[in-house]
Amino acid sequence: MKLSICTDVFGRIPFTQMLDTVKAYGLDGIEMTASGWGGCNFIPSAAELIQDQAKREAFQEEIAKRGLEISALNCSGNPLIDTPMGREHSRTMHDTVTLAGLLGVKGCRAHSPDPDREWARLPYAMVSRSRKF
Repeated sequence: MKLSICTDVFGRIPFTQMLDTVKAYGLDGIEMTASGWGGCNFIPSAAELIQDQAKREAFQEEIAKRGLEISALNCSGNPLIDTPMGREHSRTMHDTVTLAGLLGVKGCRAHSPDPDREWARLPYAMVSRSRKF
């Protein structure tokens, strides 16, 4: 069994310090928030990592050299509400899923505010086709 931690709990410490701390705890992986409601302290711009291969590779190298892996990218938010926040969450959720693919991350977490609503249970692929990014 592998254990990982959501890096939001580390606040705004430097990226490399967070990775060293995770390694010192004996954990195997990290879940990093890249959009939505989370702090996005270690991935402040998924779009920047998508566009800049050198930055993306340096980012991955820092994680890999500690023997860690990204277990998931977190993009919890409210991408379906038709407000400026909803449109921003929709755009950045799309960026997070795109970045996950480029990084080889197999999972994205996306929690909605009300799991009892029908749209909250839809797969993101269905939702993404219904919105313009």
